[in-house]
Amino acid sequence: MKKHLGLALRITVSVGLLAFAFSRVPLWDKVPLRSGAVVEGRMISMDENEIRLAPCGEAIIQTIPADQIDGTLVRGVIPVFGKVRWAWVCIPFLLIGILNAIVAVRWRMLAQTVGISLSLRSAYELVMIGLFLSMLPLGAAGGDIARAVFVAQGKSDKTKPVLSIFVDRVLGILGLVILISGAILLAWKDPRFEETHTWVLGVGLLG
Repeated sequence: MKKHLGLALRITVSVGLLAFAFSRVPLWDKVPLRSGAVVEGRMISMDENEIRLAPCGEAIIQTIPADQIDGTLVRGVIPVFGKVRWAWVCIPFLLIGILNAIVAVRWRMLAQTVGISLSLRSAYELVMIGLFLSMLPLGAAGGDIARAVFVAQGKSDKTKPVLSIFVDRVLGILGLVILISGAILLAWKDPRFEETHTWVLGVGLLG
């Protein structure tokens, strides 16, 4: 029962935050006129002479001359979302989900090597919690600290959770270094990277 109440509370808070956010922005494009009126709808086109707009609830397209406009056009949420290519929005989220799943598997393997038993689900949940907390002012360190605290709860040896997270972070940074070094190696003849050649070779060898 307590678990369901917690889930209901999180959903309620999330819906409330979304409702508050959408209440602070206009749903439709707004064009203020010199007469004091405001025309709302979906903007079709705009140039220095006029704005063509389909008013809310009407099938006709209204043309508003530039000399009748007083102020700046305010873009609305609904028309903007209507122009979004959702495939290009969903693909990055899918890739991020796959990446975080790989990170969870890697960290779980590292944790198991030092005697910490974690289910894949728990590892993924803690990785996502750490990712969320890394967006706060503490940065990536805040997410790592949170993971260490969660894993270390109820364990006599607090060093092993910290060790697993530290090694996981080092492997992540090393992978990023290798990726960047490989990208620069592919563009070795590019004059913009001439000053970085020595650094790339040195970091690659150190890695």
